[in-house]
Amino acid sequence: MSISEAPHTLSHHSSSNTAQDSFESAVIRKDQYDTVIERLPLESRNLEGERQRCERLLPLGGKLLPVELLGEVFALIIYPLFDELDLSDRDLVGYNVGRARNGLVDLCLVCRAWRDAAHATPSLWSRLDLYWGSLDVEKVCQWFKLARGAPLSLIIHTPDWFYDSLTEDHLNILEGLITEGPPLDRLELYLINAPGDDEGDGETALQRLANLLERANGAKLETPPRDSLRSFGLQLHGGYAEASHVVIPNLPHLRNLHLRLPGFDEGDWDEPGQPLVPFDISRSTLERLTELTLSYCDWTAPAILALVRWCTSVETMTVCFSSVWPAWVEVDEPFLQALLPAVHSLRLLNLSRDLNDILRLIRAPSLVELDLTFDLRDSEGCYDYPDDPDYQYPNLESLESNIISLVKNSDGTVDLRHLRLRTLFISSRSLISILTNLPSITHLTLDEVQFDSTLFKEIEAAGSNCLPHLEVLELLNVPSSFHIPDLYEFVASRKSFGQPDVAGMEGTNRLKELTITVIPPSKVSELGLLDADDALREHYYLTLYIGYAHSRQG
Repeated sequence: MSISEAPHTLSHHSSSNTAQDSFESAVIRKDQYDTVIERLPLESRNLEGERQRCERLLPLGGKLLPVELLGEVFALIIYPLFDELDLSDRDLVGYNVGRARNGLVDLCLVCRAWRDAAHATPSLWSRLDLYWGSLDVEKVCQWFKLARGAPLSLIIHTPDWFYDSLTEDHLNILEGLITEGPPLDRLELYLINAPGDDEGDGETALQRLANLLERANGAKLETPPRDSLRSFGLQLHGGYAEASHVVIPNLPHLRNLHLRLPGFDEGDWDEPGQPLVPFDISRSTLERLTELTLSYCDWTAPAILALVRWCTSVETMTVCFSSVWPAWVEVDEPFLQALLPAVHSLRLLNLSRDLNDILRLIRAPSLVELDLTFDLRDSEGCYDYPDDPDYQYPNLESLESNIISLVKNSDGTVDLRHLRLRTLFISSRSLISILTNLPSITHLTLDEVQFDSTLFKEIEAAGSNCLPHLEVLELLNVPSSFHIPDLYEFVASRKSFGQPDVAGMEGTNRLKELTITVIPPSKVSELGLLDADDALREHYYLTLYIGYAHSRQG
């Protein structure tokens, strides 16, 4: 090719049908390859990004979770279902007690890896909740085999549609489980105290259960059930009983006892001047307990005190009174007094704000946590209406003195750290009197407690004489009329204006956490709560939650 000739191009193919020679075909293919090669890095980066996005959606970069970790994840799903059941009101259970059990079975059906992880987590299989009609020795034993040494809990419930008493078949199955089944750590029974069928000769469920427990307790077994059972619950609903019908077996390792027993015919057990425990339970059993719960208790106050006075090792005690406040009989008060030297946590629920002398007859020198929930009715059974413009919050002098008497040590000191008051209408004068006499409190919770608007101004004025060590304050379910800015000066008095982020200039931090939940008015506006939230966060460096009561979970 001469110098004057133009370089070879492919442009002539656009105006003719001339076939490509080998050189021209190679040029075209090279251009195509160059285009593809130029795109490859971008596509590679895009594909790598997609791959990484998919990896982020998978645990451990697409690898299976370790069996132990997956089992812990399952526990986070299953355990709250047990907690929900334990906290539910089971007057006559309408809740599906099989939710946790069915949920665990569903997890096992997802895939083999999940089933293996569930089977490798014994604690998931250590509790079984059943209705009486579903009780089966073979199936219970098969379920508990997967628990492999974990402490076993069996809870047998009465469904809300089950108004008849237990059948002989139910009791025979229960006896078989107690005597021949796996060793239980916890056994809890719910039943209706009604007459049985013809086979039971008209005995109540309580009588027949007592007979069963006596037989099981006396059985000569290689490993008797009493050698494993540490927690026993008996909750009966309906009817009155004779004291002789109730038998709590003598279980040498029993530490936790939960009772809900029907009202006792007073003439069966109550002799004037002689307070007695209204059923058969040994003193040695009571002395070994570390936790005692009495639910919906309508015994007389002397009967309650006669029971708890022997509970010298109990650390956690809960008494939920029925709607009928504990009655009094003429007895010598010094004889009634109950010293509870080991109790650290005491919960008294549905207590009358006016008829609460039972507090005065209990001594708990080691008490750290006190939770008192009140019946809102006064001594005449009438409800207060604090929305009435003429309403005055009551002075509760007897409650003041009884609470102080309960928690004071023999030398006059107080070790109480946590105080929770619920559902109470009380004057600021009475409430300040209580708080001033409890200087050791670090956590104070007032839940549905209504008081005069001057309360926090009066606490602020009292200075270090009132709540000098308070660190956590919870005001829960306060009425929408509560004026949150009344708290500002109180909070300021408990916080020094230091610089929290500067070493050596942090200031003194007393009050650390503040929670306020407000019962929403009919017309809800978040504006006032937002203003209060901003003011408290900006100036006082608190761990803070402010919101409407229905908007906070848990």
